[in-house]
Amino acid sequence: MNAPEEIAPPRPPTYTRGRPGLAGELRTGIVYVMRSLQTSLAYTSAYAWDVVAALMAFMSVILVWVHVSGQGGLPATLERRGLFAYLTLVYCLNFGIGTWLEFLLGRRVRTGLIATDLLKPIDFQWMQFCGYLGEVLPQCLIGGLILILGMAVLPLAPFSGIGAQPVACLVSVALAVALQFAICYCFSLVSFVTHFSYGAFALRTALHFMFSGMMGPLALFQPGFRDWAAALPFAHILHTPAALMLGWIKGGDAWILIAQQAAWTAGLLLAGRMLLAFLVRRLVIQGG
Repeated sequence: MNAPEEIAPPRPPTYTRGRPGLAGELRTGIVYVMRSLQTSLAYTSAYAWDVVAALMAFMSVILVWVHVSGQGGLPATLERRGLFAYLTLVYCLNFGIGTWLEFLLGRRVRTGLIATDLLKPIDFQWMQFCGYLGEVLPQCLIGGLILILGMAVLPLAPFSGIGAQPVACLVSVALAVALQFAICYCFSLVSFVTHFSYGAFALRTALHFMFSGMMGPLALFQPGFRDWAAALPFAHILHTPAALMLGWIKGGDAWILIAQQAAWTAGLLLAGRMLLAFLVRRLVIQGG
C-alpha cells in the first residue's frame, strides 16, 4: 500500500505594495479627476451662490476703480479700458482656479479619513492634484462664460495677447493652475499638525488678495511694494497670465515670466513633497 501523498498547506496570498507605475498613476489620476468632477456637479446649486458672491466682490472693486479713474488716478501708461479688462480677466481667472483645498484636506484629517488616503497605492500629492482638477473644471467653464459675457457687455480693451502669442498665454494659464494647487497644497498640510485648517486658509487667502494683483495691476503698486509682490509666487497666479493675455508683456519678456512661473511651480511642488514626508510623522489620526 502506497503511503499517502503529502499535501502542502496552502500558502497565504502575497500582496505587493508600492506604486502602480507611471501608466497606472495616470489611469488612476483620470479616475480621480472624473470622481471629483462628478462630486462637484452634484452640488451645482452651490455654484449659483459662488457666482453671486464673486460678482458682488467684483462690482465693489469696479466701483472703487471707476471713482479712482474718474479722478485721474491712473498712470499715463494704463488706460481705463485696459484696467477694466484686466480686472474682469483676473476675477474670471480667480473664480476658475480657486479652491478650498485647505478645508477639504483638513476635514479628512479631523474625521480620520486621511489614513485611508495615505494608504492608497497612488502618490498622495498626485491624488490631491487630480481631485483639484476635477473641482476646477466646472469653475473654469463658468468663469469663461462670465468673461465672454463681460466682453460682450462692457467696453473692455481687446485681449490682443491671446492672438499675438497664444502658446505663451496657454502655457502661462496652465502653469497658473499648477502653481495655485502647489501653494494651496503646502498650506493645507498644516492641518496635519493643527487639525484645523482655517488659519492656513485665511493666511493664504490674505496673501493671495494682497500680492496676486487681484485688486489691481502691479503697476499701480508703490515701487517697493510692487517689487515685493513681483518677487513672490502669488503674482504668477493671476497677474502674469492676465498681463500676457492683454498684450502688456511680449516677446522674450513673456517667456522670462513663464520661466519664473515654472520655477516657482516646480519648487513649491517639491517643497510640498518634503513637507508631507516631514509632517506625516507628526500626524495624529483623529476618530471617525
